Amino acid sequence: MNNYETRTDDVTDESIVKAAIQKAGGVSAVARLVTKKSGKAYSYQAVQSWISQDRIPPKYIPIISDVTGISKSTLDPIVFQEQ
Repeated sequence: MNNYETRTDDVTDESIVKAAIQKAGGVSAVARLVTKKSGKAYSYQAVQSWISQDRIPPKYIPIISDVTGISKSTLDPIVFQEQ
């Protein structure tokens, strides 16, 4: 089990990345959200690559965490260690 197969009370999918994207409204919704929050165009394909790589780029984790309620340390326990 890799670091991203962590289970939380409200997320039980095999991949925390896939679960977070689904909870945020899907790939298209996340692409629109990241575009809005970052001010730079972000594509569906870029978000889809997060699923295939099983990793959200650290600079986007705060956005996804805010929308989903999933802690940053759950989304990336290496970069965002619990303190």
